[in-house]
Amino acid sequence: MPAPIRGKDLKNIKRIEYEPQNNAVTLSVIVDGNAKAYEMEGITNLKIGKTFNVERREILKTCNKGIRNIINVTGVLENQDFSGAAGGILFGIEQCFRNVSYCLGSDYFAQKLRLEDAVQSSDLVITGEGRLDNTACGKAPSVVMDIAKKNRVPLWFVCGQVSKEIADSLKEGIINDSQSIVLKNMGISKLFTCQTYYNQHPVEGGYEQQIKTYREKTPRILKDLFIRGFE
Repeated sequence: MPAPIRGKDLKNIKRIEYEPQNNAVTLSVIVDGNAKAYEMEGITNLKIGKTFNVERREILKTCNKGIRNIINVTGVLENQDFSGAAGGILFGIEQCFRNVSYCLGSDYFAQKLRLEDAVQSSDLVITGEGRLDNTACGKAPSVVMDIAKKNRVPLWFVCGQVSKEIADSLKEGIINDSQSIVLKNMGISKLFTCQTYYNQHPVEGGYEQQIKTYREKTPRILKDLFIRGFE
């Protein structure tokens, strides 16, 4: 059994061969975002854990070399829709199948679950994710935000961290749209984040100890923020 291809191997690929019978297959692919290939460096950087900070630059350099090479080998355009989504799914799947269509998982499930009907009958919508940064790249929270904004329903966003442009507005763990034009443009009425607390109270210890502390403290921090949010 051949060894699996890993990220560091991408720069060494010379060509990709596929079986002709796959032309008869029609494939519908649901992806988690609409990032393009040229945006993959930023996304990869976010996924490198703190334990690899020393090697971070080398990891990014290796990944970028591989991405540039696979773009040349496959002919997939770096600004092609979905080319950077799901770890660069187009680079592999389009070499195996010729009749492929793509759609955002967030759009698919929003329609399947009739999400807009639920939002229209709500007084408040709450959504969130681990970090508010490239959320607008077709991820599920962005669809929730768009629907809430369209129907003028107040939306609260909960997250652990925020991007720098939003962090500049941070003074406490709660920001409203009158304090941040970025939030207003995204349709977020109020943002709740643990980042301020952890900036003021750094978590010490090794990686496992830090994760344990985050898991223990974060629910209590968010609970306190929510109580304040309803005041």
